[in-house]
Amino acid sequence: MITLRIEANWEKNKSATYVRAGQHQIVVDEPLALGGEDLGPNPMHYLFAGMAGCFIGTGKALARQMDLSINSIRCRVEGDLSPESRSGDDPTARPGCVEIRMIVTVDSDEPEEKIAKWLEIVERRCPVRDNVANATPVKMVRR
Repeated sequence: MITLRIEANWEKNKSATYVRAGQHQIVVDEPLALGGEDLGPNPMHYLFAGMAGCFIGTGKALARQMDLSINSIRCRVEGDLSPESRSGDDPTARPGCVEIRMIVTVDSDEPEEKIAKWLEIVERRCPVRDNVANATPVKMVRR
């Protein structure tokens, strides 16, 4: 088992949250319309980027394992949010996306059957997609 970890910090009178992920600094913010300063992508954009990046990374590794020639992989991730859940106007509205769609485009000269099988395995092996698609317990600990 491998433990992955990030550290996030927000301070009063600032809009952005600063995240340390390994040796990388990430800025998370909200657009001006939602009270942020638009200093970085919002949390859902990072989630979508993580899904796409993980899916493509898993796909590249699997293509090497399966000896497939793939020229490019494009992944667009989109989801529908209810603004009423953030504002509190509708306490029954789900705060997360009702649905997340991954639109994957693969450029390859390989037969369609091989690409379909590869895509099926990538979907099954992608850790971020797995965490989003399946209920993973999230334990909150206050210190």
